[in-house]
Amino acid sequence: MAAMRIVICGYYGFSNAGDDAILEASVSLIRSAHADASISGFWLARTFPTAQPNSVVVPSIPQPGFAAAAALISALVGRPAIGIIDGPPDEASLIILEMAKSRGVPMALQAWVPEEEAAGPALSADEHVAASLAGFEGGEPRLDEVAVTDSEVESLVEVAGEISAWSAES
Repeated sequence: MAAMRIVICGYYGFSNAGDDAILEASVSLIRSAHADASISGFWLARTFPTAQPNSVVVPSIPQPGFAAAAALISALVGRPAIGIIDGPPDEASLIILEMAKSRGVPMALQAWVPEEEAAGPALSADEHVAASLAGFEGGEPRLDEVAVTDSEVESLVEVAGEISAWSAES
């Protein structure tokens, strides 16, 4: 199945905040992010702005490989997607990523790893956005390690409420 191609025409990129906001909103309607039932899923579900149903999908119970499988399915139907997992990928996620590679399906998987366990330093907010946008752009299937700090989770819980769908240890 060939990927659907969409053309959006307009006067964009000339520092007109209104036009650029319309473009960003339009593009966000066709992207999706999928996370496992974990801290990354909690973070994504509580902070990722959504304007389109199913643009953020987090299961209510832990299921190994969910984020990778959901991102693969989205990519197969031509919808740019990123799967987000905590820590190193589990076996199911790696199998799904290999499946995408063998079929040339452009999907991205981000492994959010605590900064002290990561190969590199934590990304700034701008760097994390850039890495995510690169994942949405397609190309070769990819696995990106993203070093993150857990220090903000407590602040998020204070504002957004306790994790209720699964335990914090998931």
